[in-house]
This record gives sequence, C-alpha cells and structure tokens, in this order.
Amino acid sequence: MATPQSQPGTSLQLKRTFAAPRDRVFRAWTDAKEFALWFHPTTEHTTIISELNLKVGGKYQLEMRHKSGDVHKLSGTYQQIKPPEKLVFTWR
Repeated sequence: MATPQSQPGTSLQLKRTFAAPRDRVFRAWTDAKEFALWFHPTTEHTTIISELNLKVGGKYQLEMRHKSGDVHKLSGTYQQIKPPEKLVFTWR
C-alpha cells in the first residue's frame, strides 16, 4: 500500500497597510468573535471558529458555511506571534 509523500513546503507572505490602528487589525485576526465577523468570501457565508488557541504552537480551526449548505474547512498552527505587528501561521 502506498503512503502519501510529504510535499515541499509552500510559503506565501502577504504585507499590506491598512488605514486602521495596528492593534485593531491584529485583533481582527486573533479574536475569534472579530475574526468570524469578516473572514468569509461572500455575505452568503458565515464563519464558525471552533478553535483559536493564540500561542506559538497553538491551533486554529474554522468553517465557512454557505447558505446552500457547502462547508469549507480551514485550520493551522500559529508559528510566530508578536502583537500587534506580526502573525505567522500555517494554512491547510
């Protein structure tokens, strides 16, 4: 029986400037209630955060649910946290 081979890591780095206080933007990514308010592709989706353990090595897990019933799951692990300026996490 074949076993899955690990893929080389893929990295994506985004840098963006927002006209908002840094602590507010950081909180939008790290507070479960704030995150669920905006993190979905359309207004026909709702986001449910089932886990958000904001510490290095901590996990996050969420579902974006479309009103049609489709569900997209996303999870990862926090790798670096430096409030309010840096947040590094995996994405799967």
